[in-house]
Amino acid sequence: MSRPLRACARVAAAAILLCALAPSARADVTDTYEIRQQASFDIYNGQTHLGTEKFRIYATHDTLITASTVRLDGAGPDSRLPFEKRTSFLQRAYDSYPLVFQITEQPRGDTTNTQALNCVFRDTVATIYKEGNGRGAGTSVALPPGRLYLLEPGIYLQVQLLLADFVAGSQQKRKQAVLIPSIEQVVDLWLTKGPIESVVVRGKKVDAQRVDFTDKLTNLVAWMDTGGRLLKLEAPGQGLRVERGPEIVEKKAAAPASASKKKKSPTTTTKRSG
Repeated sequence: MSRPLRACARVAAAAILLCALAPSARADVTDTYEIRQQASFDIYNGQTHLGTEKFRIYATHDTLITASTVRLDGAGPDSRLPFEKRTSFLQRAYDSYPLVFQITEQPRGDTTNTQALNCVFRDTVATIYKEGNGRGAGTSVALPPGRLYLLEPGIYLQVQLLLADFVAGSQQKRKQAVLIPSIEQVVDLWLTKGPIESVVVRGKKVDAQRVDFTDKLTNLVAWMDTGGRLLKLEAPGQGLRVERGPEIVEKKAAAPASASKKKKSPTTTTKRSG
């Protein structure tokens, strides 16, 4: 491995370690990060529940962090889908400039054989370093101008972030380049706003903004709420369906008992004579 790639890998590992530690902390460091959104997506193939993506968007100091954990424990033993896939993306909070993106993936056949990907950004180039089976290799990918969007397969939080920006704008249609880190390519997507439609999510009917998008090979349909949240996604004719789960609320630490609380007086019994 070349010296620059070693440096990239070290930077990525350090940054992601910081990212992983921050959300696991509780009362002692809750003032160092602000949770923006925390929820989940249920992933289906037809009527089969494949698994769940749990995600969190939070800010710490001047960094915005989006993190997802996808667990596909409903897929069959011979499925090519991974058993678990974790991603973390660090950006500058004030201008969304990309800093580091990482994937760790556990194959279904051997969950101890973790595959890893680190992506470090600099100006107009992303250096993608992959490691698996004890070997590593790095590739440089030229980035498109403007804000960078990632679209890693199976990570639906990234679909939400892309479409939320699109529906918030005035354009009816847009061609958008996205980076797919795992295949080391930039791909063009075509996005189109549709009408407001009623969709059923978790058994309830809600009105949502329809968005159609395609890479000219696969067609996808998504429905977004007014807050920029992805409610539902489908791939017509392919069986894929993704539905938003409930918001995840962290349990707060129990408040200590008040020191001023009076203790119960011991019960006394009077012995009868006689």
